[in-house]
Amino acid sequence: MLRYSEAERLRETLQALEIDGSFIVDQRLNALVVRATAEAMATVEALLQTVDVANPSPTESTDLLRDELDGLPGGLEIVVKFAELSGVTVAHDKDSGIMMLRGTEKDISKVHAFIDQLKTVYDADEPALQSSSYVLRTLWLCNAPDAFRDGESPSEHGGAPDEALQRSIEKLAELGFPNMKVVMQLVGRCDVNERRARCQLDGSLTHPQGEHLLECEAILEIGNENAIRGEIALDASIAGTSANSSVRVSINMVPQKYYVLSAAPIGGYQSAFVVQLIGGM
Repeated sequence: MLRYSEAERLRETLQALEIDGSFIVDQRLNALVVRATAEAMATVEALLQTVDVANPSPTESTDLLRDELDGLPGGLEIVVKFAELSGVTVAHDKDSGIMMLRGTEKDISKVHAFIDQLKTVYDADEPALQSSSYVLRTLWLCNAPDAFRDGESPSEHGGAPDEALQRSIEKLAELGFPNMKVVMQLVGRCDVNERRARCQLDGSLTHPQGEHLLECEAILEIGNENAIRGEIALDASIAGTSANSSVRVSINMVPQKYYVLSAAPIGGYQSAFVVQLIGGM
């Protein structure tokens, strides 16, 4: 028997997964009685083990992703990290490629929008876009334990960084910026037109010290053999204070690689800003 805030929704979800078994909703207990093979039940438990199915917030809902993830080679882990940073709880079954999300409709819609951006870049049916469109990812890292939105710890939603980002974090520690964690990320698509692309991003982060604001503008120049030159302008600030940081850099960029643009104290703690190009391969 599986307890769930919406037993009927859970039944529909499991049937959508085409799991072989019988599913009976007990309306009195708001529970779902499942009869299935041990293998099928293991699949169900693997998907639900990280999702709060006992007493979830009434403002949250559950979403199932399957077909939406087709055609994203190398992009699934990026989706997981983006969802976690957006405050969405993720249960991902790597064998089936199915992902379950739990969060507010607003946060889940952000994940769908991000997937749409990645599909444009990675769509195998449109190979021409792989060299004419990029996704720009801008990360704000800091070492303040309470810097995540609403005073939550970054580790609750940030997840573990991938190996490449972890190496950048370790390098920052060597330079005197220890314990850096991702607290905000901006993601946007850059379409190349006549070997030139432009992208503007902005976002905010709720914090007791004041709303953190981040703006990023990037101009990409695609040279011979797809060499990429990036002109990046980044502005970070804390609303209502004089705390701010501005960065203007010109760098050669390689897709998938992380670039640390700046590291400086803001608002009493250390911050760093990192960018990554996704796609264009």
